[in-house]
Amino acid sequence: SLNSANYLLTKLGTDDHRVTQVMRVLSQKLQKPVADAVLGKLRDYLAGKTEMTQPEVSFACYIFGETRNPDGKDILLQLTYDENYRVRSSAINALGKIKYDVSDIEFINKVSGRLSGLSREESDRKLYSKDIAFALGNYISNESFDALMGMLKSPYYGARFVAAGNLSKFEQLPLLLQALLEPVGHRIHGFDRIGVGLRRIALDVEVVVRARELSELVFDACLVERRLHCL
Repeated sequence: SLNSANYLLTKLGTDDHRVTQVMRVLSQKLQKPVADAVLGKLRDYLAGKTEMTQPEVSFACYIFGETRNPDGKDILLQLTYDENYRVRSSAINALGKIKYDVSDIEFINKVSGRLSGLSREESDRKLYSKDIAFALGNYISNESFDALMGMLKSPYYGARFVAAGNLSKFEQLPLLLQALLEPVGHRIHGFDRIGVGLRRIALDVEVVVRARELSELVFDACLVERRLHCL
């Protein structure tokens, strides 16, 4: 397994999709040795002890994320400050996958704060925005919730969809839905339209919300924006 993990490091710059798939499977089967090997490589990169190209760093982050190993959480967070947005995006995606200690409030707050700040930059990079929305769902905090609510107004469907889905993980969502629904007299039913007939004040945006213990709902992002100002 150690030999396999070290071999994986020689293929970080591959553009062969078949090799990529093999590496992904290896990272999931040999989680500990692969995580240790990749973490060592990234640590040396950050320390200036080795050179890596952007594709190599990005793929190393991806592979590390697939191991779900939390040992590199601080390194991944550090890489979200990299000047290259592709490296930041890969590190953010990996942060959304790792299984860290959920009692580590300090780390949750650090990541939530960083991701929330990035979400407010409103980048025009679609996949980058989607990765931010994805990672926020792995860090349950008020700051993450607010950031995801803000991302419902993203001009990019992928980011909106992921943000809406991740909101279902937050206990604030049922209370927010109740506050949104009761004033307009709508009951909750699967796939009901909320706010039908209201004049649209923004782009024609529909966001799918998978609410906890509720049927799947579809509602207008402009209604969310309107009601939030009234809460």
